[in-house]
Amino acid sequence: MTMPNERTRSIRWGHEFLGELISDNTVDESIRRIAQDLVATYPPPDQILQLIEANAKALPQPAAEALVKAAELWALLRRSHGGSEETRRSLLYVERHFPESWIAESLARSLLHGVRTWLLPEDHDYSSKACRPPAGQDAWSTHSGLPKPPPR
Repeated sequence: MTMPNERTRSIRWGHEFLGELISDNTVDESIRRIAQDLVATYPPPDQILQLIEANAKALPQPAAEALVKAAELWALLRRSHGGSEETRRSLLYVERHFPESWIAESLARSLLHGVRTWLLPEDHDYSSKACRPPAGQDAWSTHSGLPKPPPR
C-alpha cells in the first residue's frame, strides 16, 4: 500500500529525475527532449508542499498533466533500455510510488477532502488523528472525488 507521504516523495524524486535524464548522454535524445519540455510544467517540490499545506481542492491542471506525461516518459525510458545504470536504478525508485495516470488525472478535479487525502509532507507523523478516516467511513470513502481504480 502506498502512503500519501510516499507519493509526495515519489513526485519530488520525479522532479529530480527529470534533471538526471536531461544530463544523461546515454539516454536517447528524443527522451531527453521530452524531459526538458516537462521541466516547465512538472510541479516542483515547493509547489507540492504549498498545495498540501493549503489542502488545495485539486492540483493545477498543468501539474496533473505533467505527472501523466512523466509516467508515460518513465514507461518510454524503461522500454528503450537506455540510460546509465544509475539512471535505470533511479527510475525504479521514482516509479515505485508514482501516481498512476488515472490518479493524476483525478487529482486535477476538485476533491471533497482536498489533496491531503492523496499527498502529505514526507515527514508526516502517521500517529496523529489527522490522517485517520472520519468515524463511520472506510478507507476508500476518505478519498472522495476519486473514482475506483480501473480493473486490471
